[in-house]
Amino acid sequence: MKPFSFVHMADIHLGYLQYNLPERGEDFARAFSEAVDKTLKLKPSFAVMAGDIFNSPRPSNKTLATAIREFRRLKDAGIPVFTVDGSHDMEPNVMIGTILNPLHNAGLIVYLPRVQGGWEGEDYYLYGVKSSRSLLEADVKVSRQLEENPPSPKPEKYNILCFHGALDSPEYTPPTFKPDLRVSHLPEGFQYYAGGHIHQPFKGSFKSGVIVYPGSLETTAYDEARHPKGFYHVTVSYTHLRAHETRHDIVCRLLLEK
Repeated sequence: MKPFSFVHMADIHLGYLQYNLPERGEDFARAFSEAVDKTLKLKPSFAVMAGDIFNSPRPSNKTLATAIREFRRLKDAGIPVFTVDGSHDMEPNVMIGTILNPLHNAGLIVYLPRVQGGWEGEDYYLYGVKSSRSLLEADVKVSRQLEENPPSPKPEKYNILCFHGALDSPEYTPPTFKPDLRVSHLPEGFQYYAGGHIHQPFKGSFKSGVIVYPGSLETTAYDEARHPKGFYHVTVSYTHLRAHETRHDIVCRLLLEK
């Protein structure tokens, strides 16, 4: 296996007009653009975005145009983007799919839950779990996905599982978060569990590998302002199949109510 690297970001929340301020919407767009700028300089093999790319399941035309522009920049640079939906941009009901579906159809991203058997690259394997609004919903939705489209991690490759949710374990989830995914919903056999939903950076041992939350790119609530904002750049060594993570912080203007 050759050495390679990837970036892992989550909770971008494009289109969030915090405090009903259009300026805050620009801040979230600017944070994502800066993250893409840094990604282009890093030149990773691919990017993983673990949900809540959008703040709404039906983003405005302006917000959608921003996302298309930035995804196009990554695609033109040869950096594929692998995604799952989050609690904000998942399908609003069973009849209407997530906004990530048309972006997948346009070839701008790969929406992993739609890929039968997961995505296999030369040196890596990716699988994505659908997002849920509650543990009871996850018991049905995730269990059905794992049965109908089971993961197949490859022992000779670096295996990444992408998900969005707060786990039902205080070891991984702050007390302020309501669990909406069970530890048992995340299958064994992966070296890197790429999470989203928790808006603060976290890394810890998990099953056969590590679980990582990069945190959000911008501050979505006052009580999370103390947490650094950014994403992870993960370098995978061919010698021992382990990842070395380094943070790349996002510097952006924060507008708060006076």
